[in-house]
Amino acid sequence: MALQAGIARTLINPPLDIPSGMWMAQKHVRGEGLDMDLAATALVLADGDLRAAIVDFDLCFLSDEQAAAIRTAVEAATGISAKHVFPFCSHTHAGPVTMEFYQGEGEDRVQAYIATLPQLAAGAARRAAETLKPVRVGAGVGMSDIGINRDVQLDDGRIIVGCNPDGFADRSVTVLRLDTVDGEPLVCIVNYACHPTVLGPGNRLISPDYPGSVRSTVEKNTGATCVFLQGAAGDMGPQDIRA
Repeated sequence: MALQAGIARTLINPPLDIPSGMWMAQKHVRGEGLDMDLAATALVLADGDLRAAIVDFDLCFLSDEQAAAIRTAVEAATGISAKHVFPFCSHTHAGPVTMEFYQGEGEDRVQAYIATLPQLAAGAARRAAETLKPVRVGAGVGMSDIGINRDVQLDDGRIIVGCNPDGFADRSVTVLRLDTVDGEPLVCIVNYACHPTVLGPGNRLISPDYPGSVRSTVEKNTGATCVFLQGAAGDMGPQDIRA
């Protein structure tokens, strides 16, 4: 049985005055505008009776409870088992606050926004499942110098966030492309490990940060819908931060 794939995307832009930004150093609470659209991109894969869905969100993170609600909603909409639904986050720090325990200014906006995510994801996954078609797979590995080790040790032993050119940095970019059997680019999965903090703590615009630029560049040059999967970015940050 040939591997099949379907892809769909929906916008998940929050109210622009939602509490935003996930930096410890920020001085603002609410967002003041939109830099680029936030999206949830659903990729459904099928091999015979086995189906799975990846849903990639332009968000900093989802809690276990939020991820479970998304899995349940996608299962109800598509019939794909919840255990085969995989929510991912790009980890943008310029996105809306999504912590259900958040209390303070704008918490009503946060709770209302969180409640919309399962059905938005389910709608995108359903559309993706309805467009399944046979695909062939190609892969490649490249390099990008966007990221740098961000752990800087001071003379007194403390470690702060900065740029450490001598620290270990995995700059590899892994790409997986799914083309139709006729050779038409359908999906391009890009994996890279670097915190999306190009827009620093002074930024007040809601944004997917550099993963949004990656998507638009890939899609412009390949015609395939791009899914950006964040790597293990614990000690990797961008060299260029625009606070």
